[in-house]
Amino acid sequence: MKSFALFLFGLAAAAIVIGCKNPSSGSDTDTTPYTVTYNLNGGTGATAPTDANTYTVAQEVTAAAKPGGLTAPPGTPLNHRFIYWNTKADGSGTNVAVGTGTIPMPSGGLTLYAKW
Repeated sequence: MKSFALFLFGLAAAAIVIGCKNPSSGSDTDTTPYTVTYNLNGGTGATAPTDANTYTVAQEVTAAAKPGGLTAPPGTPLNHRFIYWNTKADGSGTNVAVGTGTIPMPSGGLTLYAKW
């Protein structure tokens, strides 16, 4: 009985050691290349910017400049202007300054929407 208990203890200890990851191994690092997509969110008179670069998770993405000729969506009050890129179409996400702001690339890619 004593040897069986020792066997179980050894088995449990081995499972714990095997189950522990080396934090410096980098095995959890997502190196998948992701892209940035820009959406004018109803804006007209311009083409959405493109970014030919790919980014890995947490890599800083610098937001595109304002597209030339971009005007507010039809029905938008006259005093509304393009002010930020935003991570959500309804403007409730993270604001990113036009042309200079940075945001870390999330897993799965990034879409930035014009915020009016």
